[in-house]
Amino acid sequence: CFAGGAVLLAAGDKAYTAAADSPHLLAVLTDGSCEKHCFDAKPFFRLAFEAGREAKNITFDAKLAAYLLNPAAAEYTVAHLAQEYGVQPAFASASGEAALLQPLCAALQQKCAEDGLTWLLDEMELPLAEVLANMEYRGILVDSEGLRAFGDELQKALAEELSAIYDIVGYEFNVNSPKQLGHALFEALGLPAAKKTKSKAGYSTNAEVLENLRGQSPAIDHILLYRTYQKLNSTYIEGLLKVVGPDGRVHSTFN
Repeated sequence: CFAGGAVLLAAGDKAYTAAADSPHLLAVLTDGSCEKHCFDAKPFFRLAFEAGREAKNITFDAKLAAYLLNPAAAEYTVAHLAQEYGVQPAFASASGEAALLQPLCAALQQKCAEDGLTWLLDEMELPLAEVLANMEYRGILVDSEGLRAFGDELQKALAEELSAIYDIVGYEFNVNSPKQLGHALFEALGLPAAKKTKSKAGYSTNAEVLENLRGQSPAIDHILLYRTYQKLNSTYIEGLLKVVGPDGRVHSTFN
């Protein structure tokens, strides 16, 4: 299992610690003759993919087993599960979690068998973990230039909507400020307002309020369009471009 930036391993009555990029760890992961039980197998599958290899003979994932046994649990950690299933350390170790791994895997494996979950774990969940690890490693190719070009179009559209709003209201203000927007709509333009909110922002200018004002001033349609373009820009242009890696792909995490 992972513990911070390191990996804890247990074999027999001994515990070992390895760096995630250790060639010895990679050798263990890719050794088909060595059966491996993991606590959260997906990161280990991904480690192997990142090294251009495939993890072999991972036959059990204690974290996935714990999830199948209790999907509504608030916590899936070695220490918590050991307490829940009454597991005791298999040997004395400075790293308490390492000594819990083997008996915890055994307890969860037995419980899955008793509850008829072994097939689901072995044939569905564990293979899916490998697929998700591969998806994380490969990433999703993003057309960054296309996004930037679309972003430029959105910036022009935003500027046009702002100009139209200012022309109708009669002065420039911060459209993103609920307080200033409320003053512009309900005092400068004199549109009918609901009661003021209790906050310092004053009038409510949420989407429902604006939708109810459609047809009472052309400013409303421009404000709603402005918000739509702004949301597109912040979420899909700025948001995506921030997470594109050097390889031009977004490497997400799939649970």
